[in-house]
Amino acid sequence: MARTAPTTPHRQLTGHLHDADRVGAVAAALVAAGVPARAVHATAGSEALAEVDPAGTGHGLRGVLTRAVEQLGQEGAEHRAAAEAVRDGAALLVVDVDDEVLRARAVEVLAAHGVRRLRWWGDLGIEAVVAPSRQGARRSTRQPSPSRA
Repeated sequence: MARTAPTTPHRQLTGHLHDADRVGAVAAALVAAGVPARAVHATAGSEALAEVDPAGTGHGLRGVLTRAVEQLGQEGAEHRAAAEAVRDGAALLVVDVDDEVLRARAVEVLAAHGVRRLRWWGDLGIEAVVAPSRQGARRSTRQPSPSRA
């Protein structure tokens, strides 16, 4: 079977849950908030490291080239941070929420459950997001990405 390039989130919300045993509770809370169960993805351990693959080496030459380009933008830093969090025992969460209202609810749920390094991977770059109840408003640190330009 041919190797594919490593995946990079797109139009998805991501975060690190440092208490990996709580993934089920977080997923249930997201579903209770209206997020479809099929939109919630969690990985940990060797599976998460293989998925993140910051250097792309697990995905052949195409993976290495993809990650090399991403090193020029914020994606590289995000992939390295995710790999480090996984090595420290965290689970990685990815939530497919394209709707702004549902995304805001998901951010609230994730923040309330201690999910860290919340990011929105949008069309124009990656935004750090903070739950409005925790900051008064969503903070954005959008940085364009060369691989999405």
